[in-house]
Amino acid sequence: MWLKNIELKNFKRFVDFQAQFSPGINVVKGPLNETGKSTLLEGIIAALFHNPRSTAKWLKDYVSWGSTKQCRTSLEFENEENRYLLEKDFDKGTVRLIDYNALEELDTFKEISEKMAELLGTNSDRLFSCTSCIHHVDV
Repeated sequence: MWLKNIELKNFKRFVDFQAQFSPGINVVKGPLNETGKSTLLEGIIAALFHNPRSTAKWLKDYVSWGSTKQCRTSLEFENEENRYLLEKDFDKGTVRLIDYNALEELDTFKEISEKMAELLGTNSDRLFSCTSCIHHVDV
């Protein structure tokens, strides 16, 4: 899977953040601590794995400082020849996955979780994080 774009709104320090990624390995670095590198990874994991209807207290930690609204995430990615858009609105509790090639749209967390597990090879955010990223503490 190749992550092409991410958009995070009201996600921790990112009120309105967008980034594009290139095929292959991407390096995210910053000059200092607290610039948002780990927050970006948390946003990717939230977008891929977390249920926007969850009432888990730790999801409140994702809310941007000073905001009253929950976060929104959007990921555009490719898998082989298919292009997808995954959107989650934690404020409204909505989720949708669009497969542009098959012209298919899923809009339930269960269906999307099953499809993402198929695409990623796991339904574990922890396994994904451990196998898809090199963290600065690992270097």
